[in-house]
Amino acid sequence: MELCLASSLAMRIVREKQPRSFSTRLVLIVEEHPDIVDMLQWTLKLEGYESIVAQGQDWIDQMIISGNNFFAILLDLSKEAWLNRAIIIQQLEQRWSSLHPGKPPLVVLTTFVNTDKYTHGYPLVHKPFHISDLRAKVKLAAAYFSEETVDL
Repeated sequence: MELCLASSLAMRIVREKQPRSFSTRLVLIVEEHPDIVDMLQWTLKLEGYESIVAQGQDWIDQMIISGNNFFAILLDLSKEAWLNRAIIIQQLEQRWSSLHPGKPPLVVLTTFVNTDKYTHGYPLVHKPFHISDLRAKVKLAAAYFSEETVDL
């Protein structure tokens, strides 16, 4: 699986890195299954978050470069994408670091069966999951990868 990252317009955008601000608690959801997207949006809304849904292979360019300062990024890696997770995460980190300080506030969702709690240093949530586990991992990622303190 390759992600389309080489958009000429995207490559020309240069921004100053800004400290993260959580005035809007915006979460990016990258998930293919509409039922799961609906459940994630409902859960996040109950917690006071706003959300944006991204689909397709060019979501990194579409969303990261859009200038949004995400509180968290929920990234679903299917079994197929799981095998390429190192490349996908590296591309996300590179794109994020060109616009923001630090690492992206990433939480990885997967159906891939293993006992790991982290992948490449990011919290891992196995599907099916408990909503309370997801909420905790979102707050953990936002707090850990941010320069600001987040109430847990």
